[in-house]
Amino acid sequence: MSQYDDIESVFSDIINEGEMVIEEEIIQPPEMARYQPESINTVRIVTLCKGNDGSIIQTVLRVGDGDSFVDNANTGGLFAEIDKNTGVIVSLGFREFE
Repeated sequence: MSQYDDIESVFSDIINEGEMVIEEEIIQPPEMARYQPESINTVRIVTLCKGNDGSIIQTVLRVGDGDSFVDNANTGGLFAEIDKNTGVIVSLGFREFE
């Protein structure tokens, strides 16, 4: 049996305990959900910054695979390369260690 009767009590204890990150629920837009509705799909933009200058090194779409709810390529997700100039997906999905 849980020590909590309601979600407000859980939230209060977490806040009082400190050293926790609580984020609001992520609502995925339909345009991203069409790739894999079971996961939160993300676009990662890898950049290199030096002083006030920066450049985009790589852009990648990350999605879950099958029933996976994670977009991590080594634990049930896939990567696909995105052309950094056009925003078009230019590769098939792949796993990190395949």
